[in-house]
Amino acid sequence: MEAQNNIYDVDVRFRLADIYHQLNRYDMENSELTALSKMVDASSRHYSRLKIALLRNNLLRNELDSAIEHYEDLNQSSSVLADEDKGKGMMYVAIAYCKKNAFNTCIALLEKAKQFLPGNDALAQNINLAKWMKKTKAGNATPVADVFYQAYQEQDSEQIFSNLILSLVSEGSTGRAYDLLLTRYSIDDANIIMKELKASKI
Repeated sequence: MEAQNNIYDVDVRFRLADIYHQLNRYDMENSELTALSKMVDASSRHYSRLKIALLRNNLLRNELDSAIEHYEDLNQSSSVLADEDKGKGMMYVAIAYCKKNAFNTCIALLEKAKQFLPGNDALAQNINLAKWMKKTKAGNATPVADVFYQAYQEQDSEQIFSNLILSLVSEGSTGRAYDLLLTRYSIDDANIIMKELKASKI
């Protein structure tokens, strides 16, 4: 394999980590990123790329404190970040705070990320979901964190929205699922979707 033949080639190992990420093999991605951590120091041009990848990976494996630490390391480094990288870093760490139910911090970071990710659909969806979850936190019989863990397994905004709807319905929170559907669909369409979901017994 290419990585085995080029174990000290940083670009090759990043490429392999990306492949594992695309396959949703976050454990194997983490192994590659851990190896890269021994090859890339804070003065390297690859440092910011590594930290953002580790932040995202830790987030997807629900190692939330580690994700936050990687973001803090990145902020304290002298790395020059492109706007997109700044925005992605903020969005990822914001989601980590959302998963920890720290919604005020989460929303503040997401709002700040807008200046670096203008027009980003995933960011806009994350903001809407975070505000919605903050609003409905009180009195929710379903643990908020559990729903977030399921909803944020995918970063694509359509999948985030769908996962959250399915999570709420499967946990019996159909009222909140319906309210969330109304943020995107008409009343008639939301009723049709809820009817189908209930009939499916998910």
